[in-house]
Amino acid sequence: MVDAFQLQFHHLIDNKYIFQDLLSILYSNGQPTFLSTVLSFSLTVVIGPILEELIHRGYFMNTFFPQSKYYLDVILSALIFGLSHLILTHRDPISLIIYSLGGLFYALVYRWTKNLKITILCHSFFNFLIYAKPIWIFVYNYVYYHFFR
Repeated sequence: MVDAFQLQFHHLIDNKYIFQDLLSILYSNGQPTFLSTVLSFSLTVVIGPILEELIHRGYFMNTFFPQSKYYLDVILSALIFGLSHLILTHRDPISLIIYSLGGLFYALVYRWTKNLKITILCHSFFNFLIYAKPIWIFVYNYVYYHFFR
């Protein structure tokens, strides 16, 4: 059955056909375009933190060991957060520790405030810092070259 499907729809399965047009829109000569930057920013700063906090804090902390006196809900949420980030990054113990510490911080914020919106804002702000340096470099260069040169 899989073979018949693959024969009939091989052009849809072959990733060079699926992603070729998308990649040509997002990247020009291997360089990111404005669209790819906006998409990356919105996924990293807006959509990602919302989904991650709904899953890791909203679901795991309220489903498994809710309000555990030994903070098992916090520990589980932090570990799952760390493990889920290993998919996208280096798969080594240091990365697991770094992301789990971030997850621990967000889990503690949620545990203490009982407000998922605050946790989402903290997560979004931290992810925004990833983009802050290139933004300030761009603004500095723009202002310098247009007004002081």
